[in-house]
Amino acid sequence: MCKFIIACLISLSALSFSSCTQKKVATSVAYMYFPQTIELKARVQPLDTALFRYPFRVRVQGDKAVVEIMQRMGADIAQNADSVTVNSSTTQATVIDASNCPDIIPVLTVLAAVSEGTTKIINAGRLRIKECDRLAAMTSELNKMGAAITEEPEGLTITGKPEGLRGGVEADAWNDHRIAMSLAIAAQCC
Repeated sequence: MCKFIIACLISLSALSFSSCTQKKVATSVAYMYFPQTIELKARVQPLDTALFRYPFRVRVQGDKAVVEIMQRMGADIAQNADSVTVNSSTTQATVIDASNCPDIIPVLTVLAAVSEGTTKIINAGRLRIKECDRLAAMTSELNKMGAAITEEPEGLTITGKPEGLRGGVEADAWNDHRIAMSLAIAAQCC
């Protein structure tokens, strides 16, 4: 089920390198607006391979860790100076340390929710004091979609459901652009 979302996660990670506000995300092509409530009905045909060309030369931003974490989970990703190629793959659980990359945890929670096995997100307590409590938000909204996430004081335990998530539910973005983007990706897993 996570064959398609790997490409979406890379795309969102690249978007997070751009400047963001709660109302829109600036990309090199267009603006995407996110409502506070998202009805999760969309379904997009999975891709076998996706090529993204971005100025992927981020030096210190923690978000760039998404590629290494996803590769550790089994994602087939090739990266060079100006592009990332993502091939269809199945992902497995891992331990994700959020201490140096807290902003990518919501979207990685989506990937973990549809990966094989049980993923642990650790050292993530500071996500509780972002635009919203991101640990509570992702637990609440993905569990509405049939995910199996347990909230802990400093992280999450996510038992993956490779068969995908349940659509036709209403999810709240919690007034947080990263939650909105992550739920948009989750909608592709229904």
